[in-house]
Amino acid sequence: MKQKQIWINDLVYLRDEFVHIKKGAHQVMFLMEIDTNDGELLYKDAKPLFIKDIRIDDYCKKIYENTRVFSKLFLDEIKK
Repeated sequence: MKQKQIWINDLVYLRDEFVHIKKGAHQVMFLMEIDTNDGELLYKDAKPLFIKDIRIDDYCKKIYENTRVFSKLFLDEIKK
């Protein structure tokens, strides 16, 4: 249950964000803001995806570490 509280719930949240994307958003790892002016598309900004309040690149590092720890704990348990 501790692993679920630490990071698995966040993965479920992330999955839900991709399944039920926000209006106007696409299933990509960044948000690109564009606008129009006289029929021309204008680039405004590109922003990384956030999982709650964590940037996706930082979140991936956190998930990697959580996965590594979980795997070690799991393997240690089944070796008993």
